[in-house]
Amino acid sequence: MAVKFATGYLLILGVLFYIPFGVVLLIDPAEMFAKIGILFGNEMALEEVRASHGGVWLMTGLFCVISAWRQRWLRYALVYLLLFNGGFAIGRVASFVQGLVPAMELVPLFGFDL
Repeated sequence: MAVKFATGYLLILGVLFYIPFGVVLLIDPAEMFAKIGILFGNEMALEEVRASHGGVWLMTGLFCVISAWRQRWLRYALVYLLLFNGGFAIGRVASFVQGLVPAMELVPLFGFDL
């Protein structure tokens, strides 16, 4: 039962979230981030987002999908996602603690990270 749940979880995250958002962030990160109020000042900022979000999210999605078919990889993929999303959660908590971003703006993003 747990293996089926983990497999489904990885497929859903990979196919419905990480791969599509990774592709969009590779193609047009400015448009995607503008929807949540994040604007970029120069091309170097866009390049960094393409790499750190687009490329990394795309590869995370592919790893999720591949791991769903390789039972030996399930545990590694789940631990990776815990660390990956945990890093985002820690960054959001740091922003909240420092008062840099209104808490209500962080709630939807923080909810996904957990």
